[in-house]
Amino acid sequence: MKILIADDHKVVRDGVKFILENQDSFEPIIHEAEDGEEAVEMASHFSYDVIIMDINMPYMSGLEATKKIVSLEKSQKILVLSMFDEVAHINKMIEAGSSGYILKNSGADELLKAIKIVSRGQQYFSSDVQLSLTNELNKEAEEAEEASILSKREKEIVVLIANEHTNKEISEKLSISKLTVDTHRNHILAKLRAKNTVGIIKYAIKNKLV
Repeated sequence: MKILIADDHKVVRDGVKFILENQDSFEPIIHEAEDGEEAVEMASHFSYDVIIMDINMPYMSGLEATKKIVSLEKSQKILVLSMFDEVAHINKMIEAGSSGYILKNSGADELLKAIKIVSRGQQYFSSDVQLSLTNELNKEAEEAEEASILSKREKEIVVLIANEHTNKEISEKLSISKLTVDTHRNHILAKLRAKNTVGIIKYAIKNKLV
């Protein structure tokens, strides 16, 4: 598994590298980047299975680096490893295209679990991050509780959206037209009173659909 560790603190990079090199569930090829610019440069020349991304870095933030790496369209998965547990940071990184978010106080087992899950194209959020997202969703959705009840088909689509499938991929998996998927997605957003995919992911987490 090819992994890029992007963090401006060497002690963090060394710690993550130590964890990766001292486990036996997969063989890691590890590269390092000291800032966002270097991470983008390396991601443009190599194809990584997982990029472990800090947020607060010099020259280019992890947020901007994530946007640029996702735009390369090389299917490189971004796992955020940050000390920030504020919902604003979490939402921005999800919107930018990250596949997972864990905190730097996570243990080695959770880091390895997150890497494996994200590398398979699935989402992973640590329990602390899930709690932050759920608490915010509870505050925002109290008045919309009755309207947020989704049909069985809509829940199927929510799960696929939360697992990063495009509308075209969803149409193929469910054997329905892309236009039908578009319509379902609009209905889901309206029922949840959500503005974008972040709201759908929050709903999926809260209701244990992913």
